Amino acid sequence: MLPNLESAYTHCEEITRNSAKNFFYAFQLLPKEKRRAIYVIYSFCRICDDIADGELPKESKLEQLEQISEIFQKSSLQKPAIHNEVFLAVEDVISKYKIPKKYFIEFVDGMIMDQKINSFENFSELELYCYRVASVVGLMCLEIFGYHGNKNEVFGYAKKLGIAMQLTNIIRDIKDDIKRDRIYIPRSEMSEFGYEEKQLRELRYSENFYALIVFQIQRIRSFFDASSELNQHINEDSQSCINILRTLYLKILDKIEESNYNLYGPEISLNKTEKITTMLRVWVSHIAINCTKKFKLTIIK
Repeated sequence: MLPNLESAYTHCEEITRNSAKNFFYAFQLLPKEKRRAIYVIYSFCRICDDIADGELPKESKLEQLEQISEIFQKSSLQKPAIHNEVFLAVEDVISKYKIPKKYFIEFVDGMIMDQKINSFENFSELELYCYRVASVVGLMCLEIFGYHGNKNEVFGYAKKLGIAMQLTNIIRDIKDDIKRDRIYIPRSEMSEFGYEEKQLRELRYSENFYALIVFQIQRIRSFFDASSELNQHINEDSQSCINILRTLYLKILDKIEESNYNLYGPEISLNKTEKITTMLRVWVSHIAINCTKKFKLTIIK
């Protein structure tokens, strides 16, 4: 690997280590080359997300995001002067793992969508947003993990997992999003449960609020359930990564329920010990399952 490319990968690892929270722990059980490639994908997403959530005027944010989108619309990747190292690594990962550029464009579309829309009328609109900002990242990662089986089915499971994870973020971060003038719970559903946008903005609890959030969490769990077969289609050396992410996000939902849906209070999150413990348990379980499979195959032979 060329020195400047090696430096680019190292830079992406540093970005991921400093910013990735739950994701960083899941990435640790990937083989080295796949892990480094995932760091690159994360770093690209982090750059776009930082632009979208930054302090620049909306017009400047849109201009920067559209410039990034244009980079992937050309036959060869034109690396920008800023974040050059990340885009150098992105170019290498796209080439090495044959990742369609359309995924990067769709992700940026999601970031642009976030600048133009600060609330959603119905779940169909929200689902499209979740697909763009989360599911397409999963599809990028699939190409790195490696998979087998019916492509449409595998991609369907990955899309549902991405939506489940993004919806979890939305419920967990509801208070912070309101401060940023963003409401991700569909207006039609708030109306259905008799909870007004004014009450949401005032961070007011009520029986209607609890009923609305219970409904949201039940739907999130249904998306996790619908994605449960993804792991059996992922290459064995990458399965633990998916398992850890799924487990960590389900633990966040558990914590929300254990808090009695105290979403307007202190931040609900997992501490470092919980994350490491989860990582070790999933890793040990994965090793035990695979050892059992190999033992059975040996007996059969």
